[in-house]
Amino acid sequence: MENWDKEIIELFENMNDEPFHIEKCANYETCDYCNPNVEVEEWFEEEEEVDIVPTKIFDKPKKINDKVKVERMVRKCMNVLKKKEYELDLTKAHVDRAVKLTKVVDRKWSMSGNRAGANSININLSYWQYRKDWDNKDKQFNKIEYANYSKDKVIGSRPVKNMEEALWISVAHEVAHHVQYAQCPRIKRFRKNYRKPHGDCFKTIYRYLRKDFINPMLDA
Repeated sequence: MENWDKEIIELFENMNDEPFHIEKCANYETCDYCNPNVEVEEWFEEEEEVDIVPTKIFDKPKKINDKVKVERMVRKCMNVLKKKEYELDLTKAHVDRAVKLTKVVDRKWSMSGNRAGANSININLSYWQYRKDWDNKDKQFNKIEYANYSKDKVIGSRPVKNMEEALWISVAHEVAHHVQYAQCPRIKRFRKNYRKPHGDCFKTIYRYLRKDFINPMLDA
């Protein structure tokens, strides 16, 4: 016991101010653990920057251009006339062809408005019946039809609130002309009267569209 105490005393007596190390490491000069003269550097793990990407991107609704809008109107009118009860013998091929033939222009200098035939459907957005001040919801304007049937309660002139309503009537009118000249020469009941521009053949087809589709939609 006494020998053990003597060893402890000798150990403390031989100690100097230098730090005590059991074994110096190979990097003693720069080691902040072994060498007390080396300042301890604070170390933090840098977080990796991650770009936050939304799981779903919502695009702003795109404004439909006039050509696409008119083409959709033509397609809708043609699909209405496909009904078996009208006996016009129209198919999807006839519908697609009508849409393909549709041309939309905006010609203020043009003397003609909207026109259609067996191989064409032309809509002029600068037609005089398309008023630029139709954004006023407090006003109504008459979409004027031809004199020989303008007073007809179904296919005649009627009030509209904006350009889109007027455009629906114009498109229906021209689609009726297209079917009149493209399809009716093959239909027995129309073979003798389909040539007259605004005769009974045209009025019959136009009435289908105005009575069963256009007027109810605009009156809703």
